[in-house]
Amino acid sequence: MESDKQVKMSGESYIRKLFALLFLCLLCGGFIFAKATFSIFPYIKTTFGKQGEYLFGTNGEKVSYLEWEEKPIFSLGIKPEIKIKNFAASLSVDFALPWRCGFMFDSDWSYNENNPQGFKSMFSENENTCKNKINTLLDFSYDFKLSEKILFAPKLGFEYEYLKFEAKNGHGWYGMANFSKTKTDVPYNDENAKYFAKLYGIDLERQFFFGWIGASLSLNFIKNLSTSVSFSLSPFSYTYTNDFHHYKVGGYNTNSYIYHYFTRFRAEAELSYLFSKKISLNFGVTFTTGLLDKDFAYYDKYTQKVTKSEQKAGTDFSRLDLKFGCRFLF
Repeated sequence: MESDKQVKMSGESYIRKLFALLFLCLLCGGFIFAKATFSIFPYIKTTFGKQGEYLFGTNGEKVSYLEWEEKPIFSLGIKPEIKIKNFAASLSVDFALPWRCGFMFDSDWSYNENNPQGFKSMFSENENTCKNKINTLLDFSYDFKLSEKILFAPKLGFEYEYLKFEAKNGHGWYGMANFSKTKTDVPYNDENAKYFAKLYGIDLERQFFFGWIGASLSLNFIKNLSTSVSFSLSPFSYTYTNDFHHYKVGGYNTNSYIYHYFTRFRAEAELSYLFSKKISLNFGVTFTTGLLDKDFAYYDKYTQKVTKSEQKAGTDFSRLDLKFGCRFLF
């Protein structure tokens, strides 16, 4: 686990340094070799969404699902941007405030000869808290002027996100054979299921990397008011997940390392009002979603070390970001 943690942290540090170095090179090169404009955009972001975490049986059946709510998460961020003629590069960075952000719902399914389709035999709900969340997005675009009032821009982007959630103060209903009064699997809402008023909780840690390709369209038909819409597709992305299930003493880890191809999408819209040549008020909406993808799960529930299992883990997510702030042009 220690070596795995070191790999994760070194990878996170490498990506942050790479993003900073790339943007610094662009910034310096722009001012030295071309006439460039520079803007800075401090903003407040509110996120509504959910993180999905799955575990499947050896025959592909769903045996566990954890839904982590993000309702809401508040972040503070900043977005510097450099423009060199038609070319633009920006780097947005935001940090979430530690905040209670809804619930985490944990469900397990059981299967037997009488119920080959399965039934939910465990359900719990826990208070979810965002302990840490960092998002960075490096974007490149090139404007094509379709008319005096319309701009079209192909886009290329690289995004990294780290999040850490903590679910605690939970309660739940357990109908599995080792808990039920009948010593057989029963639905969680059956009278023979056992109710626990206090659960020990689960921690979630995730890291995402996205490569984005897309395009935007900017419209400026009203004086001092402009709008833009964009759509992006991720041809490649990666998700690392670790959750830790707490016991009264100790606990166990479940990990997954999942690669995604053309299953992550992002749509954006922005409205900008120009107060002066140097200051504008901006409001943006971004919807990002990832379809369910699977790969092998790793855990140490039955072994001393985190070991690859024959079961597969899955991940999906969706989120809506509302962003508000002022852009200052230099």
